[in-house]
Amino acid sequence: VGPRVSMGVVALMVTLALGSEGVSAAGRPEAPPPNDAARVGLRFVGAPEGLLVTQVEPGLGAAAAGVSVGMFIEKIDGAELPEGGRARSDALRGPEGSTVTLQVSGPLDGPRRELKVVRRAELASAAATADAAHPDARRGPRPEGEGPMVRYAPEVQAFREAMRGSSPRRAAKATLRMIEAEWGGLSPVAAVGAGLTVAASAPKVAAAAAGALWTARPTHPTLLLRMAEALVAGGEHALALEVLEARAAALPPELRLGDGRAVATGSSSLRAQGLRVEALHALDRREDASAALREMLPYADMSRLAGVLGMAQAPRGPGWRAQVPPVAPFTLALADGGEWSLAARSGQVRVLSFWATWCGPCKRELPELSALQAELRNAGLSFVAVSVDQGLSLEQVAAASTALGADLPVALAPPGLAEALGVQAIPALRVIGRDGAVRYSARGYSELSMGALKAEIQSALAEDGGAGVELTRPWGPGGAPLRAFLPATGLGSVAVGPDRIALGRAGGGPALHTAAGGAVAEADLDAPGPSAHLQWLDGPVGADGEAPAIRALDPDGGLRWVRGLPGPVRATAVAGGELWVLTPAELLVLSAEGKLLARRLIDGQDLASAADAAGVFLVDGDRRRTVERRGRDLVDVEVLELPGASRVATGGEVGDLGTFDMVSGRFGPNGARRVVVSRRDAGLLAVDGAGQPAVAARLAEPARLAAADLDGDGDDELLVVIEQRGLAVVDLALP
Repeated sequence: VGPRVSMGVVALMVTLALGSEGVSAAGRPEAPPPNDAARVGLRFVGAPEGLLVTQVEPGLGAAAAGVSVGMFIEKIDGAELPEGGRARSDALRGPEGSTVTLQVSGPLDGPRRELKVVRRAELASAAATADAAHPDARRGPRPEGEGPMVRYAPEVQAFREAMRGSSPRRAAKATLRMIEAEWGGLSPVAAVGAGLTVAASAPKVAAAAAGALWTARPTHPTLLLRMAEALVAGGEHALALEVLEARAAALPPELRLGDGRAVATGSSSLRAQGLRVEALHALDRREDASAALREMLPYADMSRLAGVLGMAQAPRGPGWRAQVPPVAPFTLALADGGEWSLAARSGQVRVLSFWATWCGPCKRELPELSALQAELRNAGLSFVAVSVDQGLSLEQVAAASTALGADLPVALAPPGLAEALGVQAIPALRVIGRDGAVRYSARGYSELSMGALKAEIQSALAEDGGAGVELTRPWGPGGAPLRAFLPATGLGSVAVGPDRIALGRAGGGPALHTAAGGAVAEADLDAPGPSAHLQWLDGPVGADGEAPAIRALDPDGGLRWVRGLPGPVRATAVAGGELWVLTPAELLVLSAEGKLLARRLIDGQDLASAADAAGVFLVDGDRRRTVERRGRDLVDVEVLELPGASRVATGGEVGDLGTFDMVSGRFGPNGARRVVVSRRDAGLLAVDGAGQPAVAARLAEPARLAAADLDGDGDDELLVVIEQRGLAVVDLALP
């Protein structure tokens, strides 16, 4: 399950695996149909307007009748749906060849009409076929990064087996054979997979394989980075430098300002640059190592390498510290018959691992957590492994944990706990500090995740529990004062109106606050509402989570209109009083009343209103377009070739895929525009007028950004939305 998938969408994915027609409005899967029940081929989620169609299976009756994604089903065979669209999908099933009449509306502002759909039993969908190849998916959401089982070519399989051995010579030979076999029909990155991650435990094996891979001169930056890591670990420093130089040559600049200047932000190069410093130092090229490290200091906390080289770092600026509300008390029943109580462990640092017996990454993470617990046994810590398995007993999950070699307290997640702690994908980690507040959250597993967790635990242990939570760790002399902080969890995007701040929250409508931070009104948390890609258009407007719909509210949170869309939302922007919506295949423009004004087939990755133009900026990974609406047409006013352009801000600034979010605001002298970048590694960089980082810090986690003049002084404040912390409002003044 992807990084930002809501729990409702997780439930929908479970439903796909079960083969039912939909999910309830509350997100719970309906019971699977009997074997002899024919289906119409729809997936949907419940909403107050009806059943919102999220997928139409090709070859079945709904597709043939013209049902499409983004339609709302309002009636089934003339019968009104129960309140909130809570209808069991039994009404859509029936005998083979029978028909069902659906009253539908949309997508967009499409008319209301009736469609007769024939029920069929054949032609299983591609999604069902894929899930059949991965039967464990029936037990719950798939782990992040894990997909259907795949059969690899013999040469690829032999390479992966060799990487699990202890012979560098065998690993090199297997690598060369895989290259000769043209990577077994895969891309080089896919063929190598996680093979080089043995560098920590078998550095000579990984280095031998990386050296053999270099004979093929791969060009993918990710693979080159993995190769460099393996070579440094195995002591092949000279070859590692060659690989790192090739990687640097293959990457475009990470950030381009609106005037075209290229700026390094470290969003994709920090690890590579760190390896370069290590390799130069190991080769006794101390001056070169110091020069390389000096280049990095504005972009990252390099205190460890600076210590190795004996290099002094500049004094650090002030960080942001705020009070965060504690987690509501809860108690877990343990497999050994005891209890794990949050309240009973007050004053300790508590580490929760959310996992499942069918989750591949979880099986790799749990033994490492157990080892970390043993290493830090006397440090005032409490670990617990919380299983999200469905249909298994506590004894069964405990046995699975023991079989993995993990010695951790094991519990089953009670209803609502995962949602309360914002767990949207597994494996997931939550570190709760001495003060009872969430100090750290992470999804997924990698070879680096345990090091990051250990650092966060040590930071939490160093806190006295009463000084508040550190939101940033600055690494340079620049700083910015924290004006206000609104504590909350489960936050998404943010939009700012004339006297309101709307904060999107997973699973419900946005919370509305005054510019000063006091709560004004909150939407019903049980009702669908815009929680993602929020903008302000006569009130909050944005996407219904991952569902293909746009919902607009008035300034007090009342519903103005809702539109189903032909696909999920990738990005939104407001330009000229109109809402621009980017889906995977189209760019749409809607009026403030929700009427479709224009549409264009286009592939894009991100969207932002153009501060100095009438339209928007759109990036697609290779170029930046300036697009304007002229009547019913969307016209390119300017197209710039910018390789790597994957994120864009209102000043025309462009970032790469390592950029989590970026914002252009009036942070400079006399309202001059400056850009702030939130990186996927949780780094935050504010760039001054010379294109240099003026404020640099590490956040608790990657953050969404916005800029707005909240106090009316003509300069913008920076709004930083930290998902598991809250909203930070920062006074940012950049030279």
